[in-house]
Amino acid sequence: MEEEKLGLYYFTILDHWKLFCEYHSTLFDLTCIEYEALLKSDIDHLEKILLEKEAIVKSVDELEKSRQKIIEEINTCLTPENKINNVGDLISLMNNYENKSGQNILGRMNKLLINIIETIGLQNKKNQIFLNKAIHNLSVIKKDVKGVKTFYTYDDKGVSNNG
Repeated sequence: MEEEKLGLYYFTILDHWKLFCEYHSTLFDLTCIEYEALLKSDIDHLEKILLEKEAIVKSVDELEKSRQKIIEEINTCLTPENKINNVGDLISLMNNYENKSGQNILGRMNKLLINIIETIGLQNKKNQIFLNKAIHNLSVIKKDVKGVKTFYTYDDKGVSNNG
């Protein structure tokens, strides 16, 4: 592929990665705000946050479709053995361009994106743990309201059993 054409694709991909980072950063912020709303039991605010997150996920999906189209376009310029089959192949091709041009922006942005996505996953786990505890507490309260007595006993290993 011509160096000039590869450069144009590189900057297009760079723009996409920048948007991926921005969208995922916003998702992380919303996930943290979601946790605060869960702690405060602010259901109205939580519903708004979930709608915002859904809109961003749709934007990420659209950006992903655009990235796939660019890969298809790039593949028309590549030999069959050099075709891009996945994101790793795309990053590898663009890394070759970066090495020749003395840049490393996409590589750093990709690491940042991976870091943000992993951080979102960790925060989502915290949110899920909180929700699981809340659901458990609600079931205990529901039983108490219905007059069902719950007794906890422990076995010889200290594990709680409902009795």
